[in-house]
Amino acid sequence: MTSREQIVESIRDLYAARARGDVDACMEKFSSDACFVWAGSPQHCPVAHEANGASAVKAAFKGMSDAYEVLSYEHRDFIVEGERAAVLTDLTIRFTPTGETFSTQFYDLWTFRNGEVASFVQFGDTALAAGHAAQLGLQGGAP
Repeated sequence: MTSREQIVESIRDLYAARARGDVDACMEKFSSDACFVWAGSPQHCPVAHEANGASAVKAAFKGMSDAYEVLSYEHRDFIVEGERAAVLTDLTIRFTPTGETFSTQFYDLWTFRNGEVASFVQFGDTALAAGHAAQLGLQGGAP
């Protein structure tokens, strides 16, 4: 069983790696069969999706790192119960294609197994993400 301290440390390490744009360091914490979900409706927000397995999760993180630079972040709340955690985080982010800088929040749900991330579900501003996706030529629609 992963301890509360290990979970909090892992999540802090993952956010620090993400802020550096270090996708490989992020992936060191994920299990080979991990799942990442950007919660939302893919019909309305093309970035909303599910990635299953380490290679798909890595590709999703690479895409996010290419599109968004994390300028600063602050964890506002950690709730850890067993091997699950809920984390509310304030972020300042730059949308790299346009240079637009904005503040937002993410609410993340994490599940750990044997010290590794088994599942990561991220809730963010899907309207904002859909607008950025449109600027990149991505469109929502039925899969």
